Amino acid sequence: MSGSLGYEFYEYDEATGKAREFRADLDDRRYWDKFEDLAQDISQQLINLRSLSSAASPEANKKPPGSNGRQNGRPTNGHEKAVIYLAETTCDLTLERDRIRRELSQFGYQVVPDKELPLQGPKLIETVNEYLLQARLSVHLIGAHYGIVPELEDRSIVRIQHDLAEARSDNSQFKRLIWLPSDLKPKESRQQAFIEYLSNSPVALKNAELLREKLEDLKTVIQNQLASLQAKPAQEKTEAGHTYIYLICEQRDFDAIQPLYQHLYESGSEVMLPATGENAIEENQQNLRDCDALLVYFGHGSERWLRTQFSEISKVVDRARPMLAKAVYVAPPRSQPKELFMTRESIVIKNFGDFHPDSLAAFLQKIREAKGAAQ
Repeated sequence: MSGSLGYEFYEYDEATGKAREFRADLDDRRYWDKFEDLAQDISQQLINLRSLSSAASPEANKKPPGSNGRQNGRPTNGHEKAVIYLAETTCDLTLERDRIRRELSQFGYQVVPDKELPLQGPKLIETVNEYLLQARLSVHLIGAHYGIVPELEDRSIVRIQHDLAEARSDNSQFKRLIWLPSDLKPKESRQQAFIEYLSNSPVALKNAELLREKLEDLKTVIQNQLASLQAKPAQEKTEAGHTYIYLICEQRDFDAIQPLYQHLYESGSEVMLPATGENAIEENQQNLRDCDALLVYFGHGSERWLRTQFSEISKVVDRARPMLAKAVYVAPPRSQPKELFMTRESIVIKNFGDFHPDSLAAFLQKIREAKGAAQ
């Protein structure tokens, strides 16, 4: 099992120096969070194995008829998820690191290291450098302890990871985030010296950001950094110069949206519809990242369904370019909540009768104006 990641269903109690096991029978949230990590990673490994099997198939290199380099109505090039190096840390911050890893994985980022790091100095340095070469961002959680020192080294694993990431500071496409708890009190003189170096050295802070904020604030900074690193110049155009509009609707409204879909297509847009099936969640998140404009069709969907759509939209922070326009099309069946519906987050179009092209005029005009401003 050497080299495999472990799933520790326990934590050390610093007061007693003993390990305390997480308890499933006591509704211990830590147990179930760790159990979810294990389940998610098993799922990802199965997906990876299936991908390897598909790649080995003679059929793998054949494109489906009419695919034209697209999948589910969206371009497939240029929007790969960033790799993030989430540095191993000391036992006092293990749970915090797990929370960050869990959230980044849920957003679809590849988080490394994804294997246990070697405890022999030269091999450790080689392994960490291989991971860092893939990464656009490294995140370092610095705790009260100095940490384990591997063989043939006089620095801890935490310090080595930071120093190797710092060595990439001249690369403008690579950033570091260093997080220290606001109430941090170093337990060792070596850790005190390391923290003073991080706080005061211009070298340590080159292309890096030092944070002493809440863990939730760190998560926001990570997302903002990733969005900045993956952003592309505003003048970059979508495939073939078309505008890609993601038309979100409930399945029961697929028939009702046909005239609206036809009008958007005839206006020169490419229309993307919600995916269904096994990978629907991932594909719909990708649609939100790839689309130029967004139109939510509020027909048979409930108010809860609509709130869920806005929640999913707000989670997407790693888009390659700004959204040109957003609108909610309030459609039959008529109801009092729909008649009262208002939002500052998008254009609101209310039409409880038959579809007419004029109802989309303001939305399409907004797209044209935004494209003109970008040019």
